[in-house]
Amino acid sequence: MVAVPIGLLLGALCRSKGIHAAEAGWMSLLVNAGASQFAAVQLWANDGPRLGPILLSTLLINVRHALMSLTLVPKLAKAGMTRLRMCVALALLTDPTWGFAEQRARAGLPVTWSYWMGLALVFTAAWAGATMAGAWLGAYLGDPRQIGADFALAALFIGMTARFWMGWRRTGFAIAASGLSSAAVFHTLGAPWHVMAGAMAGIAVAYFAARPEQAQEPQPA
Repeated sequence: MVAVPIGLLLGALCRSKGIHAAEAGWMSLLVNAGASQFAAVQLWANDGPRLGPILLSTLLINVRHALMSLTLVPKLAKAGMTRLRMCVALALLTDPTWGFAEQRARAGLPVTWSYWMGLALVFTAAWAGATMAGAWLGAYLGDPRQIGADFALAALFIGMTARFWMGWRRTGFAIAASGLSSAAVFHTLGAPWHVMAGAMAGIAVAYFAARPEQAQEPQPA
């Protein structure tokens, strides 16, 4: 399961910052957002948390959840989910659960309450458990960056993007714009502003690429 290797990596990173296994597990249960958790732990100073940068980076990274929720709401409503249940379901939203739900909807299957909660609760439990295990094993695993394990989160997003590939016009150009903008801002303003820059550039290009082409009407003679 995708949550396990990345959760182990996060736990090992927590251990290197002096965060105990129980604290790491609670963070994964309450926050349940891998990318922002990695950013927060990396900004964690040895003498304690730096709340300002951590809050800002978490906000910028998790803005994408609003857009992901917008794409899911019509599908959840179509499956007969009430507004209250939608709020509960979207509170458990993660990138993998969003990807599975979108794939199910594309296959013509309903994203029901039972399907969503089964998916989300299993993922959340695996995520928290793997984070705690990684923190326990952190003393034996050493620095995960030495074996390239810090690339695991990036590999997850690359795999998710590949599943939704719709050609260069609708997907490729958006990814290229996002990557170039993110790299440029990272080398000028630094983190976490590159996250917002990449997201906005990708959204803008995807929006214009997805606009329906209007047929040109013949001009009157």
